[in-house]
Amino acid sequence: MDAALTAGLECPILGVGFMDKDHRDMATATTRLLAVIAVDGDVTAVNEAFVDLVSLTLTHFDREERSMVKNAYPEYGPHRTEHARLIEQISFIADRIKAENNCGLSEDFTHFLHDWLIDHIENYDKSYAHYLREVGAAALPP
Repeated sequence: MDAALTAGLECPILGVGFMDKDHRDMATATTRLLAVIAVDGDVTAVNEAFVDLVSLTLTHFDREERSMVKNAYPEYGPHRTEHARLIEQISFIADRIKAENNCGLSEDFTHFLHDWLIDHIENYDKSYAHYLREVGAAALPP
């Protein structure tokens, strides 16, 4: 496995407190999961780390979507659709971990896991953070 993948994930800072905190927590969980896969690959440890990441992700998506509704974000629909797509991918991965009863997770998976968080932040969350700053809501809780 590429050592850069387990070295610690750096997320872009968006300047919106709840989003930046969630992203840091998700980056830490992603790094931990990648490290567990790289070091021992024990299916129980991988599953526990994966469940932690999924829980943080779902909480973040819920918090973010509530904030979008509250702040009348005009791109709520496409952003929510992207969340649904990512949740579907996460479910597929969880089913695969359970079905194979081992990690069996390829280098492609680890790159996906590493990249999806950054890609989502860059392609979706950054726009929402910009919108929140424009409407003066960046400092408000979700």
